[in-house]
Amino acid sequence: MKSDPLYEGDLYLPSSASPLRVQVLLYPHRLVIHGKKEDGSAHTEAWAMATLKREATSSKDTAILHDGENGGKKLVIKSEEFAKRCSPPVSAGAKMMHRFKVGGGMIVASILLFLAIILLGISFVLFPWLVQKAAQFVPQEYEVKMGEEMYKSFIRSQQIDTAKTRLAEEFLRQIDFKTSYPLHVTVVASPVKNAFAMPGGHIVVFTQLLKEISSKEELAALLGHEGAHVTLRHSTKHIFKSLSTYLLVSAMFGDMSGLSAILVQQAGQLNQLSYSRELEKEADETGLETLVSNHIDPQGMLNLFNTLQKGREKGDEIPEFLSTHPMTENRVEAIKEKISEIKSEPKENPQLTRLFLEIKK
Repeated sequence: MKSDPLYEGDLYLPSSASPLRVQVLLYPHRLVIHGKKEDGSAHTEAWAMATLKREATSSKDTAILHDGENGGKKLVIKSEEFAKRCSPPVSAGAKMMHRFKVGGGMIVASILLFLAIILLGISFVLFPWLVQKAAQFVPQEYEVKMGEEMYKSFIRSQQIDTAKTRLAEEFLRQIDFKTSYPLHVTVVASPVKNAFAMPGGHIVVFTQLLKEISSKEELAALLGHEGAHVTLRHSTKHIFKSLSTYLLVSAMFGDMSGLSAILVQQAGQLNQLSYSRELEKEADETGLETLVSNHIDPQGMLNLFNTLQKGREKGDEIPEFLSTHPMTENRVEAIKEKISEIKSEPKENPQLTRLFLEIKK
């Protein structure tokens, strides 16, 4: 007569920290388990097949069983033959857990992908809008202070043309910009054709651009354009957008303690800020209004555009100003249309003429 096979396994008891090594006899309706405890005494028990619960696993050679009548006990047997022969019903909950374990990676990946798409949508659509809105709530006095710190950080590594700065500052004072910001202009010695505005009021003009400007109207248009970026908070909005979450949270909750340090780090990149077409158009129109209200020939704005465009047709390098202040046909046409609608007559300003001639010497 053929004897029933013995299977080696581990019996986990609630009362013991380590499993008990056992031998298991498999019968049609029950399991008989034999083992020895640590004190040497025999341990024998029988589990009815009808009360067994089997865990669903991905391994074909391992069976994990629980005795429904003696909760807390677990039997683990690594034997492909035993796993095939012992087939108590697998519970619905166990099946579900098994499916999750097997397909859990795909589920988690799908959830993460879904969350990533939502976060990207917030980052590229909602968040930039919120950041620009937050910039409007920064008090002007803080914006001026912030710009002052950025100016000091930037100018530290530049060579100021003191004589031209004094004259350009006096030229600036002859124009009413209709702004509550304290505007200042600094001329920096540089072969780069560029100019830019900082938050709070500082305007920086490089000598190469100043050298190529041929009239006081052009210079007034340049200052009007950059002054508009200050008044309309374009620089501030752009920087807020660049500095992302930290700036938004700091501005919303009024915690500006660490903000200045971060902004100062960004000061060296201010001359590389690039505005959108919409913001450039807005600065053009506001700058044009400044020319008109000061009885300066608005044609100076178009002449400035022509000066900036010089050399492009010959294949020369695009001026830095056009990289940071994108020039488009629509932008030029919009200014032409605005000028055609203007009724006021320009008046000669001897002071601006004198100062411009001295600047050009």
